[in-house]
Amino acid sequence: MTDTLKTDFSPNQPLSFSGVRYACTLFLCACLASLLTAAAQAQDGSPCMQIERLGSVEIGDIDALGEQCAKALPGMSAADQDRHIRFYLREMPDYFESDKTLPLAETLTPNARRMLLSYATVVQGTKGNLDMAEADRLIRASSKANDLVALSHLHFAKGAQLNRIGASSDSVERHLQASLRLAEKSNLVKKYPQILNALGMRARSDGEFDLAIDLYQQALEGYESIGRFENTGAALSNIGNIFNNIGGSKEAIRFHKRALESFEQFDGATSFQYASVYTNLGTAYKMNSQYELSHQAYLRAKEYHNPGEIDFLRGHVELNHAETLYRLGKVDAAIAMLEMAAPKVFELGEPVEGANGLLQLAGYYLEKDEITKAQNALNLARTALEPNGGGVEEVESFSGDTFLKGTYSKLMADLLTRLGRSAEAAPYFQAASRYSDIRFEEEKMKAVANSEVLFEIRERDSRLEKLEAEAALASSELYQSRLAIALALAVSLLIGTLAYASFRSYRMQKAMVKTRDIFLQEIHHRTGNNFQMMSSLLRSEERSRARNSKAAVDTNKTANRIHAMGLIHKYLYNSDASPITGVRPETFLVELLDLLDEGLGRDGIDLTHEITPCEIDVPVATPLALLVCELVTNAYKHAFPDGKGTIAVTLLMTEGDLRLIVADDGRGFDVKEAHNKPDSEGMHLIEDLTDQIGGKLDLASSLKGTTWTIDGIAAGTQLPNSNQHREAA
Repeated sequence: MTDTLKTDFSPNQPLSFSGVRYACTLFLCACLASLLTAAAQAQDGSPCMQIERLGSVEIGDIDALGEQCAKALPGMSAADQDRHIRFYLREMPDYFESDKTLPLAETLTPNARRMLLSYATVVQGTKGNLDMAEADRLIRASSKANDLVALSHLHFAKGAQLNRIGASSDSVERHLQASLRLAEKSNLVKKYPQILNALGMRARSDGEFDLAIDLYQQALEGYESIGRFENTGAALSNIGNIFNNIGGSKEAIRFHKRALESFEQFDGATSFQYASVYTNLGTAYKMNSQYELSHQAYLRAKEYHNPGEIDFLRGHVELNHAETLYRLGKVDAAIAMLEMAAPKVFELGEPVEGANGLLQLAGYYLEKDEITKAQNALNLARTALEPNGGGVEEVESFSGDTFLKGTYSKLMADLLTRLGRSAEAAPYFQAASRYSDIRFEEEKMKAVANSEVLFEIRERDSRLEKLEAEAALASSELYQSRLAIALALAVSLLIGTLAYASFRSYRMQKAMVKTRDIFLQEIHHRTGNNFQMMSSLLRSEERSRARNSKAAVDTNKTANRIHAMGLIHKYLYNSDASPITGVRPETFLVELLDLLDEGLGRDGIDLTHEITPCEIDVPVATPLALLVCELVTNAYKHAFPDGKGTIAVTLLMTEGDLRLIVADDGRGFDVKEAHNKPDSEGMHLIEDLTDQIGGKLDLASSLKGTTWTIDGIAAGTQLPNSNQHREAA
């Protein structure tokens, strides 16, 4: 009979071997449980977990724990890294220092690294140094992972970058709207206000002040809902600046005061934010002719000046402060301030604002008949407006506004006359008179437009206040007659709603009529040549179908060609491009390739590009875009029967001309047969387009791929200090 395990071990009873084994097992289980409990407690007490428990309430504590969390992350499991980074992206994009984000990402697992890098692009995009190719790589990886949060950050970064490099408003808004849609879809609530604020900035830069105020108001409500009072103050200040722009100084003062109150409620507001809001408040007071209050606001702004961070802001404050001092009759103090501030701003890389200050200083000198000092100030301003000493012709080509050029011309004419050089002064007098007329018309149109916007905003606010007052009155009368007041309230709200709806409809119709008139005036100017080219393309396809009646009609190819022409037309219409300044291919070609990849691309085929930043003449832009469209379309359709490969588009500068290369690693084709084929409409079109841009075509094709090279394309100027973009679609 086998031994049985006893449960009542006595000192006089020997312990069996089974009993020893059982006891050891119990001891090991207890040790393991203790270790697991200690590990769970350690993880629960980790800096990252403490941050998650703090949420967004105690920013100071989060700043203190952020560095500890960053050190702990690399040693965590992949799942824990993903969880913490996902919380970071969704809830608290503050507790890692931005300059340490990239080094930290390199120490994490691939998925956590991708998520963290997606947020790092936001900082890069807002600063204007985003690598677009890297951003697109992250977009593809995040799309594959179905990571909507990361995609929202990435599209926001691209929108910010495009805005910084001066891309079209449509491109900027397309990415920002995509970021907003993804944020809404993934419930990324804390991202909404930042995106809305960026959309407001875009609307303001386009002169859509009413829309900008609506967007800023939405951003304001979002910031308030998540307790981001430092951003609330910035949104209020942005609204105040719009009212400054359109002449509503009283409203501007009210919003800047609210911004200041918001900053005072938030302990983490920076010196820069306080200095900025006091500067804006001083400007609003000055526009409202409250010069003493303006003077006090500028003094407060300079109290918050940090020389290591905001030298330019200090110079900007002093330029505006000097004008206030002059209005207060303190001319000598205004001159002394300008003598220090204007050259400083000029040297800090802001020639337009610096030149404005120097012209203001020269005008004060001339009033005091201090000719030599006025001449010195104008000579320094001259290095910006006519650096080559080209006279009024060079001033005409300066990119500054009409007021700046007119003021400079008037002061130069006055100075030269006082120096006895009347012959030299005459052209400047004529230029000053011409700029005065132009500025009068510009200011008149601007005043009319701004007055309409300001009137509509004020009338809307008045109507809303009236509706609120009516609702309050109705509530107070509820105690007297419940039935009567309910009816009165319903009627009042109905009338108010109908009135407001009619008002909005009127505004929309007026805006549509105004937009239509401007559009019709401009569109007729630029579409003639494009229609002629479109007609030629369609006739060419008609001849091709006539030669081969069984050939299928490729509507996609025609659509892509017309889309390319439309894209060029959009950039000519929406940008500052002209027969003088030219068009930037790195902007429109990248968007064209994005559109082609969206329409034709498929998994397994990569579309890459390397576009040298430069300017090309307007007549070259459309044929060049059609060439790229034709060659890339052909590669997508014919080069990859197995559905795998790469298409590379390169535009580079060679000895003053441009070279276009479109290469693929597909199956190739018989070049001689393609040239001799009578119905080869695509080949004929490529040759015709090459002739239009003055280029020389070279074609090489084999089983390893096809390369189209077009040399000798006429180019404008290569842009200095520009980064080339690489993108894989």
